[in-house]
Amino acid sequence: MSFTLQDLIQHLESSGLTLEIRSKAQATLNPQDVSLTGLATLDNASESQVSFLANPKYAQALIESNAGAVFVRADQAEQCKGLALVTSNPYLAYAKASQFMRDRIGDIIDVEPGVHPTAIVADDVELGENVAIAPYVIIGAGTRLGDNVQISSHTVIGKRVSIGADTKIAPHVTIFDDVQLGQRCRVLSQTTLGADGFGYAPSANGWEAIAQLGGVIIKDDVHIGASAAVDRGALDSTVIEKGVIMDNYCMVAHNAVIGERTAMAGKSGVAGSTKVGARCTIAGQAGISGHLVVVDDVHVGMQAQVTNSITEPGQYASGTGLYPANKWRRLVVRLRQLIK
Repeated sequence: MSFTLQDLIQHLESSGLTLEIRSKAQATLNPQDVSLTGLATLDNASESQVSFLANPKYAQALIESNAGAVFVRADQAEQCKGLALVTSNPYLAYAKASQFMRDRIGDIIDVEPGVHPTAIVADDVELGENVAIAPYVIIGAGTRLGDNVQISSHTVIGKRVSIGADTKIAPHVTIFDDVQLGQRCRVLSQTTLGADGFGYAPSANGWEAIAQLGGVIIKDDVHIGASAAVDRGALDSTVIEKGVIMDNYCMVAHNAVIGERTAMAGKSGVAGSTKVGARCTIAGQAGISGHLVVVDDVHVGMQAQVTNSITEPGQYASGTGLYPANKWRRLVVRLRQLIK
């Protein structure tokens, strides 16, 4: 599959990016005459492919790369063998270019418009324009799907669910009753939205289940990876604000609130009734205890254990990191001595 450099530039500029083309070999260049076939890493790109340099530590790879064109900053342009596509943010340009390629080769969530005859859709479900419902989907009563929504095969959607326009749901997703999904959201396979939160009261006879009567509100432009879970609230709703991204195996417990544009990496979790601010990053396997407040612009490091509220923006970490086994044992001994 080929395209011209002009095609790519038009796509990037339509999204607000600006590019300057620099070439060592040609004083003048017509982007329409440059044929390209795709994207690749600096190490593996051919003369017909586009790459990018976002991290200066890979500068040597740029010098050695055979890429036909590379997204770079202005101070890196002279190191390109091929065309330098100069931009202030090469990584963002690469992200936009990847979307350009996905549009051409097809998304992994790609359902034909219409309702497949094997789908079970309640009589009062409201369907917007150009909705796509794949084989063996089940949709409960009182649910509303906006325009261009795509629901992949074997997904189960409960009653009174609302899904906004242009949202895509992968195969084998479960969305329980009273979940609200905004526009342009993306939910990958095996994820569960709106299951019961983990609420139990101790009694003389064991654990008494607390009925989870709230819902889940997921706002616009939220992306949720595979095998993640967002539990319904006990009374109020669990809320995922606009622009949040969640990796595979993330967990958000009942009544938690995740602020706008916060990112959660794989296997991280937020316990019940905790409020995480906007633009936070929660690294892999980090855990945040319940009933806490984390302010905006906080970065929580990998495997960190957050047991108290974080009241100041910044970077936070816990744990000892990786050591050779013999040094780690000595470190543990020293820590025990400090406790004494």
